[in-house]
Order: sequence, then structure tokens, then C-alpha cells
Amino acid sequence: MELRKGLTEVRNAVGIAPSAPAQSVVNALYAAMRALNANDVEAARRALQPPLFIGGGEATLSRLSNLPRLPQAAYATSLAARELDRSTPLPAM
Repeated sequence: MELRKGLTEVRNAVGIAPSAPAQSVVNALYAAMRALNANDVEAARRALQPPLFIGGGEATLSRLSNLPRLPQAAYATSLAARELDRSTPLPAM
């Protein structure tokens, strides 16, 4: 439940459409990252277009560059990390 709340918080902060399929969003973000790593800002903007990203490429890049604190997402990921630590056996010495 907490992860869902965190996901909603992140989607709102970045400007991701609520109905956007997760894999499509991930693919677009990776494409934008590759473009930025190649110093191709225009290609990054093109990768972050509606309908996945509500405001389009320029707005999405701006949001990603200036993310606010995301307390719900931070809380949810800390719970998930704690659960993984608790349920993962330590390696034998």
C-alpha cells in the first residue's frame, strides 16, 4: 500500500500520466537518459512526450531537474529495503 502511495507521489512530481504503462515510462526515461548522456537534449525532450508525460519534454526535464522532497516515496522505499534486509539471509562466512 505504501509503495502505491509513493508511486503516485513520484508520478505527480514528474508529470507522468496516471494511466501511463510503467514499462513505457521506464523505456522513455532510459531513452531520455541515453540522449542526455550523448548531449542530445532535443532527443531527450522527444522521448518525454505526451501521452506518457503530461507537460511534454521540456516540462518533464525541468521537473526531473528540480524534484521536490518525496516523503511518501522515501518512506515506502525504506519499508521495502527494511523488509528485504529482514528476509534476506546473510551469506555464510
